[in-house]
Amino acid sequence: MKLSKNELYFIRKHRQTLNTILNKRIEDLKDEILDVLPERREILIAFIKEYRTGIGLLKEIDHDKQEEDVTGI
Repeated sequence: MKLSKNELYFIRKHRQTLNTILNKRIEDLKDEILDVLPERREILIAFIKEYRTGIGLLKEIDHDKQEEDVTGI
């Protein structure tokens, strides 16, 4: 996924809030898994994986920012 500089700035500035929201949503989805019909559980599991991917993206963007700060570039 290619993000603009404005999007990257927003994510870096609000990373903690976005991370909290994504983690809350993952917990909500985990609680709902048993209430979902068995044939639809795979869809719910795919949603959880997408949210985890989002959290990984937040960590990756934050990691890139820290590397820039260390080098002074």
